Amino acid sequence: GGVFFFGAVFDMVSRMQMKLERQNRELLALHWAALDIYGEVSLDTVLKKVVDQARLLLEAQYGAISVYDEHGLIAEFMTSGIPDELVIRVEGRLAEGPVRPIALAALKGVLSRVSDAPITFVNATAVARARGVTVLEEATRESPDYQSVIRVSGRREGARHSVAGTMVGRKGPVITEALDHEVELPMSRHMLLLLNDDVPGTIGRVGTYLGAQDVNIDDMVVGRSMVSGEAQMMGLSLHRGLSEEEVRELRTLEGVSLAVFVQEP
Repeated sequence: GGVFFFGAVFDMVSRMQMKLERQNRELLALHWAALDIYGEVSLDTVLKKVVDQARLLLEAQYGAISVYDEHGLIAEFMTSGIPDELVIRVEGRLAEGPVRPIALAALKGVLSRVSDAPITFVNATAVARARGVTVLEEATRESPDYQSVIRVSGRREGARHSVAGTMVGRKGPVITEALDHEVELPMSRHMLLLLNDDVPGTIGRVGTYLGAQDVNIDDMVVGRSMVSGEAQMMGLSLHRGLSEEEVRELRTLEGVSLAVFVQEP
């Protein structure tokens, strides 16, 4: 009983310490953001720096800010974190048909996550062009592992990221590649992707944390690095969404180097 009590107290103190450290980082980030913006006279430059600093401060993947004119229309729209180049590649039997509808669907999905204005199949290309996003379409009939694969890759801040998916029998739509790892994760409403050390105990720590938050794991798969071939990624389907705080705490777990939560709109 005493050991459990002291363990609980230690855990509580550790959480409080992490919270204080995060608050200190946020205050410091705000300080540097103010210094960075001070003296700028260009509205575009100020807005860009504001959204960049806000994204970094909140540890968000994407950020966007809109400025409306007197008629309620968007006059300025700045984004941070979205790719400056998108490549939509269709592989296998799907490549025998038109790529354009698939490319528009992918582009609509990317832009909708960072825009509070409606993104449609009609305006997606124009919005991307206005935001400086180059869209490339590719098709090949080669697909060694599946009948058809849709692959979307983008270059963001100098680094290239890619995600791919297909349809697999009764599983339906599945993710076949993410975070430079091969995987076969069925698509679901709430998905968690983790990069982790390939050592005993990591999966257990993740499961223990999610259980403590009353989060059920509906499905879990292990992905292998496309470079080393080692199992270094976990893909989980969850019964509910995760808060930003919960995702941040997952990133602090021993053995976890990256945690990305994806929720279907």
